[in-house]
Amino acid sequence: MSPNWKTQSLGSVVTLQRGYDLPYRLRKPGSIPIVTSSGIEDIHCEAKVKGPGVVTGRYGTIGEVFFIRGDFWPLNTTLYVRDFHGNDPLFTSYFLQTIDFHSYSGRTGVPGVNRNDLHEVEVSFPPTKAEQEAIAEALSDADALIESLWQLIAKKRDLKQGAMQGLLTGRRRLPGFSGKWEDRTLFELAGSRKDLFDDGDWIESEHITNEGVRLVQTGNIGIGRFVEKDEKKYIFESSFVSLRCKEIRQGDLLICRLAEPAGRACLLPDIGEEKIVTSVDVTIFRPPTSSANRVFIANLFSTDQWFRAVSDRSGGTTHKRIARRALGRLRIRVPCVDEQTAIAGILSDMDAEIAALEAKLAKSRGIKQGMMQELLTGRTRLI
Repeated sequence: MSPNWKTQSLGSVVTLQRGYDLPYRLRKPGSIPIVTSSGIEDIHCEAKVKGPGVVTGRYGTIGEVFFIRGDFWPLNTTLYVRDFHGNDPLFTSYFLQTIDFHSYSGRTGVPGVNRNDLHEVEVSFPPTKAEQEAIAEALSDADALIESLWQLIAKKRDLKQGAMQGLLTGRRRLPGFSGKWEDRTLFELAGSRKDLFDDGDWIESEHITNEGVRLVQTGNIGIGRFVEKDEKKYIFESSFVSLRCKEIRQGDLLICRLAEPAGRACLLPDIGEEKIVTSVDVTIFRPPTSSANRVFIANLFSTDQWFRAVSDRSGGTTHKRIARRALGRLRIRVPCVDEQTAIAGILSDMDAEIAALEAKLAKSRGIKQGMMQELLTGRTRLI
């Protein structure tokens, strides 16, 4: 904390007020945002509070803070700033993000955050509005960069989706390719060999541990990508031997037969493990390179058409799943391997561009978080 910043109660900096009820039956078309504990939910013809304003959750979603530039209607699940006491509203929205609202939830025995408890929180605030505005401007610039990156990523994803719809269906052909696409079952692509189209292993909880042989679970399989978890699972080396587990390798296609959605698949990347197995609800698909490009197939397994085909053949009421045999009988249309490889190269380049932007976005978010820690505590002064 900077020695020039004044320590005082939050209630002397801002006055929080509970929002107002507005049942759906009373809402009328308009342009005024209705703000809930999780953000703007709807619109209405009438405002309850003049903008700019700051809103946070009273119960429901707690901890999110929203800056509203225009007039708005805060619902009764929220707290909004009724009086800024002369402080900058945008700075206030950033500052409130540093408060741990969850620690003040349910203190009176009633679920939710009580504004009176928050008003008693001791905070340190910049002494001048000019410094508040300078901090708000710096953080707003960081937010603008983050938003622009997010929009660019969304645009690139849409472009890739459009490319997939054309290239993976044969509606768009690459220069130099004109051959007929063939209908093949997955099992045929695996050379009709069970060892190239087989399930993982039945591994019960007593075999799971914190180190040993890495266990890839259904939750690690996303749509077209491997999802690493903070908490990794392993099985005992002795279990690997006694259960006669199948070892999976980098480059294997892993298809999750469980919803949601059933049929999602990814290529196993290098995850830095010496030995890896997977669970029984995952099919290990190893089509030979002479008949299939696995990157092409993985992209094909990320399309709506594929998920509809899997869903039509899935069973179960509570937990939908597709049997391996039914999965193996599914037919897909594929071009020659050379065309598959050319298509895979284009889609991989697009994935690499998106991944680079996502890394830049993560870095920008980290930089902004560091800025908040410095600027909102007074450790770094702008004026």
